[in-house]
Amino acid sequence: MEEKAISIRLLGSFQAELGEGQKATFRSDSERALLAFLLMEKDRPHRRESLGALLWPEVSEKQARNNLRVALHRMRQTMEANGREVVIANNRELQFNEDADVWLDVWAFEDALQSVESHDHKGLESCVKCQEKLSEAVELYRGPFLQGFMLEDSQPFLEWVVLKQEWLHRQALETLAILADVHVALEDYEKAEAFARRQLTLEPWREEAHRQLMHALALRGERSAALAQYESCRAVLEEELGAPPSDTTEKLVERIRSGEGYSEEQRGSTRVKRKVELTASTRGFDRRWLVGIAGVVLLVVLGIVGFGSIWSNSKNEKRGGIAWEFEDAGDTEGWVPLYDLGPLTVRRGQLHINSTGDDPYLYIPEGVAFDAREHPLIEMRMKVSDGYVAQVFFHNEGEIDFVEDKSQVFPIVPDGEFHTYMLDMSAQDGWQGMISGLRLDPTDTVASVEIDYIRIVPKVEAESAGLIGGNVYDNFNELGFDGAYDSGKWIEPDWPGLKCEIFQQDGVLRASNHESLMGSGCTFRAKRPLAVAGGELGDYAADLQLLDTHNGGFAGTVLRITTEFEGGGWAASCGILADFDALNVQFDVSDARLSEDDFLYQANLPADYNTWYEVVLQIDEGAKRITCMVDGQVVGEYLPENATELASALMNRELGVWHETDAMATTLIDDVEIQVNSR
Repeated sequence: MEEKAISIRLLGSFQAELGEGQKATFRSDSERALLAFLLMEKDRPHRRESLGALLWPEVSEKQARNNLRVALHRMRQTMEANGREVVIANNRELQFNEDADVWLDVWAFEDALQSVESHDHKGLESCVKCQEKLSEAVELYRGPFLQGFMLEDSQPFLEWVVLKQEWLHRQALETLAILADVHVALEDYEKAEAFARRQLTLEPWREEAHRQLMHALALRGERSAALAQYESCRAVLEEELGAPPSDTTEKLVERIRSGEGYSEEQRGSTRVKRKVELTASTRGFDRRWLVGIAGVVLLVVLGIVGFGSIWSNSKNEKRGGIAWEFEDAGDTEGWVPLYDLGPLTVRRGQLHINSTGDDPYLYIPEGVAFDAREHPLIEMRMKVSDGYVAQVFFHNEGEIDFVEDKSQVFPIVPDGEFHTYMLDMSAQDGWQGMISGLRLDPTDTVASVEIDYIRIVPKVEAESAGLIGGNVYDNFNELGFDGAYDSGKWIEPDWPGLKCEIFQQDGVLRASNHESLMGSGCTFRAKRPLAVAGGELGDYAADLQLLDTHNGGFAGTVLRITTEFEGGGWAASCGILADFDALNVQFDVSDARLSEDDFLYQANLPADYNTWYEVVLQIDEGAKRITCMVDGQVVGEYLPENATELASALMNRELGVWHETDAMATTLIDDVEIQVNSR
């Protein structure tokens, strides 16, 4: 083992030493988990929000980031006590410091295997150095990766651990199998037996290891022991897999029973033949083929633990989602062209379409049946050479025709490159009950189209990925959005007459207006989803500050929920409002249908410039009570008389910025958090 100031073992139970046998002491499993992940994924930086979602998926993004900050600080206190920087961190990303004086058993394990793979030799049985490297690798493998380690309430971290366990487990087993073969070729049957038995310790149903052990015992002249091992193999396979031994195993045991190749005078020729075969690299050592095994293991693991987004082909819905992947050449998976389309073809994993007019569409006539409430999104990845919009139609069980009322139009990018389109169908009229038909109009003109996949996204997957559910959090720290904003979370409606500058800078959102206008402003609207039923709204919170550059005119920045009824709009807002005489945190409720001056309710508390205020607009379940608070103090409460109407109305969640009568002002906004009520 290479001498390093810090040594960490993840193969088997978690162990960390800081030098001279001093054990590292951690205060929580989350610190160990963070360290293990950064060590194993050291080749790239990791966003703080991604790490938070990995380790604390059940809490808000804000709380997860705070937990990460604490875990990182404590882990650094433990690992960097002597001034050694183990983690490189900024306010956006974390990454293991490759210059740190750290030894990790997984790295040593993989380095040993890589050195054998890259070494130029005629055969492993003639390369003592490579045999030693392989032996070092299996000695490092004390047991499964992070054996016995559990991070409470984190399914994503568990899934990551399982994938690493399976990959390293397969490498260890194959290395032991290679060593067993090599030592049979070298006529060192005791070591061959030991390597075969080690495989069976790790995986008792590994039939190849049973055969290697039987073969080594028979070559050593212990045929009775070899036959007894066959009986053990047969019993384990029956108990664990419910299957008999393979034909290869049966043929081997018949040879052992007959003595063919195992008599004293025959063993020499058998050994020579085995040695020649190994020299010809019938197994050799090339880890590239392990990728194939890992792929199979990955599919099995994903099926068990539900890692990431799990989809099934439309022909098999057992795994909870529906998808058309177009992976088999010539198989359109049930999709049929109807109008303004040439023949559909599938090649290179994509569905190829040629539109011949301005109303092309294809549909799937059968095999579609899913609960709309449990499948709120449609996702597709496609590229289009020309056009402006595409459209998805659907119909319910018992219906035949596709109609405009049950469709969603979406803009496309006609640049001939693949783009992913995510359609939130949950607020669409008719998206309820059983959906039994789908139609896609991929463009609106003559064009070539390629579709990589079409997927119906299950609700549980959409919620876990943050694609639905209504919760939003933004602390405006992501450097990639400086000078702009995260358009995945927010949309700025382009309304005539409204103008202001709103952009992210230095970890806050700045909303400014420095032009002399009679009336101007802008609106920042939560994007996913654009609207939530009033009865499902919960807390809407943000930190707000008005700078003293305000020139005294009317200006304000508020948290606002709003909807449109026939006859006028309704809104409730809570935020900072200033005029020539005063600066307040103000609560307003208005309904243009009922009041000439719009306001149904108003309340306020005094505020100061250059001061952060935590403002909360709270809507109780069922929209029966609406409350405005600042720093935990109630500004005002409103009990709507039309709570039932509001509960069913679709509400936008907005940041509203407004300036009147030549006002000039800048507001700072931070830590915006929107939560919906539990359903």
